[in-house]
Amino acid sequence: MRDIPLYEYRTEEPGQPWEYILEYENISCAGEICNCVLCFTSLGLVGINYFDSDLKSYDDWSARLTELYGRPDEVQQKYSVWEQNPAGEGTVIYIFALEDGVQISFFADDTGSELS
Repeated sequence: MRDIPLYEYRTEEPGQPWEYILEYENISCAGEICNCVLCFTSLGLVGINYFDSDLKSYDDWSARLTELYGRPDEVQQKYSVWEQNPAGEGTVIYIFALEDGVQISFFADDTGSELS
């Protein structure tokens, strides 16, 4: 694991909460080595995004998260979402099959974050 982020920066879009982003590589998630992006707002940590570069791992991630959080609330081709507070009040989990791998995202409600 790398203690120092690859990148760190702040993003600001008018009318949206500002975000402070930290990007890491070679982070373990459920026994898999992934890249990771942490998203902070004025409320603290509101998003954790893991990126698995194995294009074939979507089904494995879907099965793992279904075992942990139950059936997803919405499933489309290579997209699943758990919207009913799967990891605590105000949380949502997404899995996306991307062209270069799989994204697994855990988000907390950022309502009340300081706007840009």
